[in-house]
Amino acid sequence: MSDRVKHRQSKASALAKDGTLNPAPEKIRDQKFREDGFFDPRDIVQVKYEMLRRIFLNKMSVTEVSNEYPVSRPTPRLIVRDQLKVDPSWREPGYWHEMNSEEGG
Repeated sequence: MSDRVKHRQSKASALAKDGTLNPAPEKIRDQKFREDGFFDPRDIVQVKYEMLRRIFLNKMSVTEVSNEYPVSRPTPRLIVRDQLKVDPSWREPGYWHEMNSEEGG
């Protein structure tokens, strides 16, 4: 068994132990997770971070992000509300559109 395979297996074991192993890494469609390198589709924390980054920094719509990261459309909003503790005004109509257009998007 190669060192690279051993490293990937040990990382997967560590992610599983921490409860952050993505149960369906093959479903991630974002190209950077398909290329071999830094981005690991098995790391659910990294996947969620990149998903939110695509919304906030790349100005992608929640629908577009939901297509690249196999989640329901409410999932990014729930992460923002529950994990990032952002103001719950995300429920207001047009909130995400206004957020995406605030910085010239």
